[in-house]
Amino acid sequence: MISGAMQLPPKLVFLCVLFAGAAPLRASNFSANGAGGTIPDAPAGTSPGTWNVSYAGTPFVSTVVLANPVASLLDVRLQGLQHTWRGDLRIYLNDPQGHSYNLIVRPGSNGSTVGDSGDYLAGDYMLVPSSGGNVQQGATDIHPGAYDQYFNSGTGLWTQGASNSGLGAISGPAGTWSLVIEDWAEQDNGSIGGWVLEGLDSGGGSTFSAFCGAGDPQLTTPCPCGVDGAAGNGCENSSLTGGALLAASGTPAADDVVLHSSGELPSSLSIFLQGQQSIASGVVFGTGVRCTGGTLKRLYAKNAFVGLVSAPAAGDPSIRTQSAALGDPIAPGSSRTYQVYYRDPIGGPALCGGPTFNISSALAIAWP
Repeated sequence: MISGAMQLPPKLVFLCVLFAGAAPLRASNFSANGAGGTIPDAPAGTSPGTWNVSYAGTPFVSTVVLANPVASLLDVRLQGLQHTWRGDLRIYLNDPQGHSYNLIVRPGSNGSTVGDSGDYLAGDYMLVPSSGGNVQQGATDIHPGAYDQYFNSGTGLWTQGASNSGLGAISGPAGTWSLVIEDWAEQDNGSIGGWVLEGLDSGGGSTFSAFCGAGDPQLTTPCPCGVDGAAGNGCENSSLTGGALLAASGTPAADDVVLHSSGELPSSLSIFLQGQQSIASGVVFGTGVRCTGGTLKRLYAKNAFVGLVSAPAAGDPSIRTQSAALGDPIAPGSSRTYQVYYRDPIGGPALCGGPTFNISSALAIAWP
């Protein structure tokens, strides 16, 4: 049973900072800056390695050191990137344990062909969970801005020791994280001025754990309309944003956690839902899949702006205060699960008929 009075909220007013006229920047628990440099060209006259097995050339590698474990990533910014022949490059992250996470895998290449001949024009490229541009554009030079990850397909995939996880589903330990750029074809050149890794950390012991998104191995309930969202996101919606992703910022110990949902419809009415447990396998909920379980509380009702919505906002009670007021005090050492369900007036009929609401991926918070 879902309790808590639902009222239409007053007009949601907040400042959106736009990156290159594209996706808004989001709050984060950490922002770490890495050094730039020249991206080495593939060795002249030789193969730089065996595709999908190993790279024998000299990659660009730059590191950052994170003090706390990573709960999820919000974005990766490639500052001052420029490179001719975009299809040459595979770009990925390594965590301190040596796990690799693909960011961009040779657009337009099948692993043996050279791929997109267009360039990365000089500037700042921001990789985001959803609603960004597509880096695969053939011979067209692309401009700086916000772009989605690109994992490639078929024989162009790189799956040897690497994960095709969406940013929101990437987590890992504290320590040294690396950005790696490999050039797989000679006679092209490029460089990067620096890079920034932004995400949500565990707050030194209190964790944010993302789940219930596309690619979650425990999620066995398929999207009702048969259309998955982007990796780590909830089911696809009628705006084709790749589904909604739930993330968080702040520190549970300070009770200043703010939940952030992105990838919704531009102005959807959004309900922030809290559960006492998780349903790892998921249950059908509208045109999405719900993984919050137990006694459910509607914490906040907000209207999205350009597909983004956050709560609590300035003047709202904190999550712990609101939960207690709704009859579910959060005891120290307990956890709660969260999702945001949102109106999609044409989503149900457009995708498969039926309900006109959808739901984001889920987040679990351990409250100290």
